[in-house]
Amino acid sequence: MLCAFLLALGGCAGQLLDGDTVDAPESSEAPYEVEVREATEPLSPHLETVEIVTPAEGNAPPLVLKVYPKVVQQGDLFAVHIGNVPGDSIPSVYAMGTEWPVFKTRWNEAVSFVGVSYYTEPRVHRIEVTAEPGSGGNTPVYRGTVHVGVGEFESQRLYVDSQLQSLRSPALWEADRVHFARARASSHPRPLWEGAFEIPLEGRLTSSFGLIRYINDVESGRHSGLDIAAPEGTPVRAAASGVATLAMDLNVTGKTVVVDHGLNLFTCYYHLSHIAVEEGDEIRGGEWIGDVGSTGFSTGPHLHLTVSVGSVPVDPDLLFYGDPARLLPGSPKPAEDRARLSQ
Repeated sequence: MLCAFLLALGGCAGQLLDGDTVDAPESSEAPYEVEVREATEPLSPHLETVEIVTPAEGNAPPLVLKVYPKVVQQGDLFAVHIGNVPGDSIPSVYAMGTEWPVFKTRWNEAVSFVGVSYYTEPRVHRIEVTAEPGSGGNTPVYRGTVHVGVGEFESQRLYVDSQLQSLRSPALWEADRVHFARARASSHPRPLWEGAFEIPLEGRLTSSFGLIRYINDVESGRHSGLDIAAPEGTPVRAAASGVATLAMDLNVTGKTVVVDHGLNLFTCYYHLSHIAVEEGDEIRGGEWIGDVGSTGFSTGPHLHLTVSVGSVPVDPDLLFYGDPARLLPGSPKPAEDRARLSQ
């Protein structure tokens, strides 16, 4: 069972949840409908209320904003819901020092997923939503906040020889980043996944998300995903449906596959011995995409799995424990969430 596997991480922190939605008029022009699957684990008690924010400037009708969930921790993700979006306009969202893509969902609503880096300072962060200029030419700016708490991350020490260490040179890392940037430069404007994401293979968890890694007693940064040890050649399957945006042999991550699941959500699969897909392939959840290997910077056969919002890695638990569509505007609220609200 996936839950038993992830309990080895020390719990099921950062689970997805549902929140109140903004009422919108019925429309035959809704871009798509979202079916939300039932969660497999209890939902987080942090529920955010709708927040109507008056524009700081401009003369356009006020947007209806919601930051959901309002309380997160390092390594989490949250959604910015934007209601009352006029016509075909697309607002912009700026948070954590980055501008995040915004996607129209249905009626006059839009959403932006924001990834919280494990390096993000734990404090209250400002979120700014900028609407398109109004009739007077001014640009309305709307502001909200999200509270980022401290994440709990382990540490790990690895000792490798100089030949293996040389694969992590800054020049080789930079060459790999060019390909990752290309693979995650844009995302499908619709959710391509169906239900909660699934672990790509059975194996032994050897490194958790966000751990502080020391190589030969020198800190080398954070671990961007999960390491799952398994015999060489073990089939690796896509965690969810999407489109392959990268399928190639890289320097540090070895044979690598990146899958775009839509709305700026990506999964990355490193150190494969064999790649079974090509860039541009449409992939179904559970489909074979490659085999476990030890290519690139690797001390033995394993799969490294990264889940990211754009280029920002987030805790994979967030997608394994519930349908990410639960964060989209208009998602139905399960009965257990209603019970929590009444407590």
